[in-house]
Amino acid sequence: MSHRYEFARAAGEKNLVLIFTEGLFESLPFEVRLAACWTGHGYGNVTELKAADRRALLGSGYAIMHETTDANVTPTSAPDNANVPAYVGLRQAA
Repeated sequence: MSHRYEFARAAGEKNLVLIFTEGLFESLPFEVRLAACWTGHGYGNVTELKAADRRALLGSGYAIMHETTDANVTPTSAPDNANVPAYVGLRQAA
């Protein structure tokens, strides 16, 4: 597994960020790739991510996150016992 990740921003919703394992954009689920028009591009080391973000990335190979105003990035999924949509009908948070 790669120790690096790539990220892209949604063109219409600049605070929406997709992070995924480096070089694997084309292997992401179809629904994720089409959830937004992903633009911009960058790289980073997985070890520099917050623990929750790292778990989300390592669990499925990608994570869709909302960037907050204080420049922290948090997963779109809800707390453990909440039942709200994660994003664009991808899946419900358990």
